[in-house]
Amino acid sequence: MHKKLNMKTILEKRNRMKKGISPVISTIIIVAVAIAISIAVASWLMGLWTGFTTSENLKIVTATAYSSNVNGSTAAGLTEKRGNETIANIWIKVKNEGGAAATIDSVYVYNKHASFEVFNETGGESGNSIPAGALRWIAANYSGTLTPGQTVQIKIITKAGTQLQYTTTVAP
Repeated sequence: MHKKLNMKTILEKRNRMKKGISPVISTIIIVAVAIAISIAVASWLMGLWTGFTTSENLKIVTATAYSSNVNGSTAAGLTEKRGNETIANIWIKVKNEGGAAATIDSVYVYNKHASFEVFNETGGESGNSIPAGALRWIAANYSGTLTPGQTVQIKIITKAGTQLQYTTTVAP
């Protein structure tokens, strides 16, 4: 005797034959994938952070150049005469935002090497090294004449090879 198959029994039989992943297993798989992606992203970010915190990151905050001649005479403390040569001072405020000390190797004004000294915030000389997180002043001595309103191009190079460029205008 043959059992009569109707559409309902055919569908029931087909549904029983299909097997899927249980909701518990699928949840476990999704959580495991999310954790693996989180660990990969965290590792990548830590690598970036370590790179930023173990290198110098010097920024020029501001720079002020003083004219070589103010009212017919040199500005006291800002310019000086050395024989027939006028030396103009350019004060450059820099901050090391990196995680390692930055050492100033050279300073250029109009692509001409300038002598310089590095001072801490209280005015004392601090050598050429700028510690991580520190703010310093660089006094660059430019051998030449600067006039009020003149644009001055400054370049600082560190021992690590970092080059910083800045343009300022000579103060009146």
